[in-house]
Amino acid sequence: MAARLTPTMNEVFAVESHTIDLGTIEAGATTSATRSLRNITAKRVAITRVESTCGCLRASVDKRVLAPDQSTTLSLALNSTGRGGDVKYDILVYSSEDDTRPSLRLRVVATIESSDRWSHLKKSMGALRISRREVVLDNITPNKRRSERIAIANPTSGAVRLSAHSTTKGLTFSTTPEVLQGGEEGDIVISYLTATPLTDPVETFIVVEGIAATPAERMIRITLRPAERK
Repeated sequence: MAARLTPTMNEVFAVESHTIDLGTIEAGATTSATRSLRNITAKRVAITRVESTCGCLRASVDKRVLAPDQSTTLSLALNSTGRGGDVKYDILVYSSEDDTRPSLRLRVVATIESSDRWSHLKKSMGALRISRREVVLDNITPNKRRSERIAIANPTSGAVRLSAHSTTKGLTFSTTPEVLQGGEEGDIVISYLTATPLTDPVETFIVVEGIAATPAERMIRITLRPAERK
């Protein structure tokens, strides 16, 4: 049994549903769908243009001039590149009945999921992913430890143990957990502790060991800032 087509508000076209749910799609993929539009007026109607509210959504019809009770197929394609989460866009169909207002508005909905589990970690350190390569330790005072964390993930199947050495006295490197298993996320912990007062800001760095990557990729830049004098 054919699905019943529902008339639009101004009764030019009938459609099965005014909502097109594309379901869950992977980020970067292009998903297509079709819908049937039927001319329910008593005269010939020309589809003058088909527009969408997003450049990522393209729509077209295979027949532009419809006799009474004749149908056309509307084809749409949603390119999810650069999109994420729940999205909603509209397709607007204009006709010779009134080219200033859409004769049909269709809502396209989808949930776009990233195939990259670690998409929130924007930087790379060889095969590893990290959130940043710069750390600022401020408000430094003698004998008070200051620490900052950098999120890190191991997308590989093997375990990784990282280490690093600094020429700056009092600056230390560690990871939590100590061994990052494959598919696991943790933290790099940069800490600074010294009994000597810091009078001026210090720019330094550490180079992480234990991962195959260029020195530039393994470098973490660190800024040490003393507490403001009262």
